[in-house]
Amino acid sequence: MEVDPSKATRSSPLSELHLLLTFECNYECDHCFVWGGSSQTGIMTAEIIDHILDQAKALGTVEWIYFEGGEAFLHYELLTAGIRLAKESGFSVGIVTNAYWAATHSNAMDSLRPIADLVDDLSISNDAYHIGDEGPNYPETAHRVAQQLGIPVDFISVAEPDATSVPGAAGQLPAGESAVLYRGRAAEVLASRVQAKPWEQFTVCPWEDLREP
Repeated sequence: MEVDPSKATRSSPLSELHLLLTFECNYECDHCFVWGGSSQTGIMTAEIIDHILDQAKALGTVEWIYFEGGEAFLHYELLTAGIRLAKESGFSVGIVTNAYWAATHSNAMDSLRPIADLVDDLSISNDAYHIGDEGPNYPETAHRVAQQLGIPVDFISVAEPDATSVPGAAGQLPAGESAVLYRGRAAEVLASRVQAKPWEQFTVCPWEDLREP
């Protein structure tokens, strides 16, 4: 969709864009709102990214560009090209990842060192949906290496739908309603784990202004 800057800058508070480089992912998490998985196909191109960045500059309110998926690191050359384009355009850059590439300290260094000076935020998924109880903890390794390289980094933890209190977990509605937002695969897989409530009570969206989305 083309943006009319003369109209959009007056009505939109949009301050960041999240670019889904691909729906392909090495995981198929129950909570995934884009149905990410290994069977997904399709990928952005550098030309599409450049076009989006031009629109973001024209809009005049966007400060951050985030790259995610699926899993953006599966297409590393495109990811790094997009990051450089975004930085050259004057945006702050973030990445959302499951850190599958951090099996070892060396692996993590190989992935992060080339972009260390370009990334302003690295958000790493670290919860029961993404890692098991056995084997190496990839998110912890990625987090440690990012800190060593001076990359601002933090974890994203998504709560289980029947969790009553998960301090700091993302994707949570106000207390007493639900622990996750049900979009994509989550609506099919996780919704049944939460106590049903009368539809009449849902009169306000706590996350988005549906009149001015």
